[in-house]
Amino acid sequence: MLIVSAHSDDCVIMGAEMAWGVVRDGGHVRIAYMTCSAADPREQIAQVRAQEARTAWRQQFGDCVSFQEANLPQSVIGGAANYASEDLERFVDLLAQMVAKLSERAIVLIPAARETHIDHENARLAAIRAVKQSGRNDIQLVETAEYNEILSMRHDPIRVVCLLLAEFPIFRGMLPRRSVSPAFFGGPAGRMYSDTEARLAAKISMLGAFASQSPTVLCHYFSWASKYRPVWPDRKAFSFRIFRKTADSSVFLFMGLCLLTIATASLALAKTNSVIGSVALVFGVVLLVVAVVRQKWIPSVVASAIVFGVVAGAVL
Repeated sequence: MLIVSAHSDDCVIMGAEMAWGVVRDGGHVRIAYMTCSAADPREQIAQVRAQEARTAWRQQFGDCVSFQEANLPQSVIGGAANYASEDLERFVDLLAQMVAKLSERAIVLIPAARETHIDHENARLAAIRAVKQSGRNDIQLVETAEYNEILSMRHDPIRVVCLLLAEFPIFRGMLPRRSVSPAFFGGPAGRMYSDTEARLAAKISMLGAFASQSPTVLCHYFSWASKYRPVWPDRKAFSFRIFRKTADSSVFLFMGLCLLTIATASLALAKTNSVIGSVALVFGVVLLVVAVVRQKWIPSVVASAIVFGVVAGAVL
């Protein structure tokens, strides 16, 4: 198995659970680090994080793990790549050499498409190119999402519903706070292992080795069970922005159905009982005004649906 990791901690977050099974079955894990996790590999923090990563893997899997570093400078989250195209070409060549030495039908684990960090995206593209360059048709390319801004009702409906309800103050205290695996954009949802509990325990234990990055924070954000799937092409598809995130068509359809349901229910109430209809109308208008003033567009759209339903019920 080869894990293509953008930074020192990424290999644990994305690959510890899969590596647990590979080592248990007598396999070997190779890790390729694209960046040094700092602006320069000579910086002390770069050396500290490299050692932390090695310690995490050695303590869990002993000599069943080997490492290779390209030592590219780390980029800033949300910013442009901090290295030249020639550096990426060098990393592709390094990966191609590693892939060529893998056993038959070995797994190459890479970041999923549309990750928040540009280094993750470039590590993914470099790995795909390296596998093609190696000429190995037997290699199993597998991807997993680490952190992104993707919303999908197909992949994580609870997260979408919680974000929508959080726009209403009355619901905020009731919503569950949980650490969840991020969604893929398009394609199948991926799968988790049936023995996830044991694999996840190993992952959480390994995250504790990264003292320079606060193990408590890492475990809080990344202690979810990873989902894996064969690499899915990153095709262009319908999407829209909401809560500064990218939502796919399933979220659009869900929101449309919710608004249609609210409008239909308001219409039915207005036709059934004029008093209830009047109360609903007042509630809808007040909610609409408050939402517009506070620039909360989700509550304002919901309020509009209520008002529209009540007015339509009164007219019809």
